[in-house]
Amino acid sequence: MRSLFIAFSTLTILPIPVNKWTRSELKNSVAFYPLVGGILGILLALNTLWSIPTSLKSLFTLIFWIVFTLAFHLDGLADCLDGWLGGKTIKERYRIMKDPSIGVYGTVGITSIILTKYVLLNQLLFQAEAWRWLFVIPMAARWAVTCSCFFNPASPKNSGLASFFLGQSLLSFAISTFFLSLGSIFFFGWVMTWILITSVAISFIINWLSHIRIGKLNGDGLGATIELTETCLLFLAYLKSL
Repeated sequence: MRSLFIAFSTLTILPIPVNKWTRSELKNSVAFYPLVGGILGILLALNTLWSIPTSLKSLFTLIFWIVFTLAFHLDGLADCLDGWLGGKTIKERYRIMKDPSIGVYGTVGITSIILTKYVLLNQLLFQAEAWRWLFVIPMAARWAVTCSCFFNPASPKNSGLASFFLGQSLLSFAISTFFLSLGSIFFFGWVMTWILITSVAISFIINWLSHIRIGKLNGDGLGATIELTETCLLFLAYLKSL
């Protein structure tokens, strides 16, 4: 149960204090990431019930999405872009990523992602099945992080926050996948298949880029995985509406 609380405390604005957690509890919390995404998804889906113009509904949905997650994943994306694109060596890129200030690449990246999400939400919320997508997308994006943590071996030493999460067990991955399957009951056939393919693809792409640019996957890369997976799945929802 403490691992579940840690997952909510780590990924959301919810005031759930967890004191004196152990390394194993923190690692096990990754299994509950899709469940946390499901709670977020329910709250996002409720926004479809508002009887207001779609443009405003999209704006409020996006703002809530950002506030509920404390812009934590956006920060990770910004750090990745600043570091990956701003440094000439692995050491320099990693130093830039750890810098608390945001650079040009990070600013452009965050702005682009927010605008893209808004435009896609504006298209999605015209659809009758918008609530289904808003429910499943946050779950799938956090499951993508579980994939990253499962396929990356545990770090031999404490080298950043991500080192606590990597090297997930098969049981942990199975639990995470089970939670995602609860959300998949609203989708059938090729739609859920493409949701899974997209999530895994983004997970592997960010993992690959992280190893090329800084030699390993870190916490910022996990945040970027969530942001880019959510955006790509919103685009998938748009393609399905065509």
